[in-house]
Amino acid sequence: MKSSFTIINSLVFKETYLRLAEFLVHAAEDIGIPVQQGIKLELGLTTEEIALMVGATRQTVSVFLNDLQKSGILEKVNRRTILIKDLKKLQGIESGF
Repeated sequence: MKSSFTIINSLVFKETYLRLAEFLVHAAEDIGIPVQQGIKLELGLTTEEIALMVGATRQTVSVFLNDLQKSGILEKVNRRTILIKDLKKLQGIESGF
């Protein structure tokens, strides 16, 4: 129930990029695999599926993921795997800083 309220609150009150950052941070904490380069996320989700989870369009999620990659925060390993190189910066985005 608590998880449902968190999701609803996030969809209503947060900007898309904040919701996506929050999704990635929580995924890193829950299922992330620490590797030498950062945290590997084997999400098994396409960009479209991630977009559905955070209440955004596929295009918006793609643009934001590309921006995070250009800034060195993450790297897309393949279509379903992401390497988070700088979790602290991603957490800063999540918290709105």
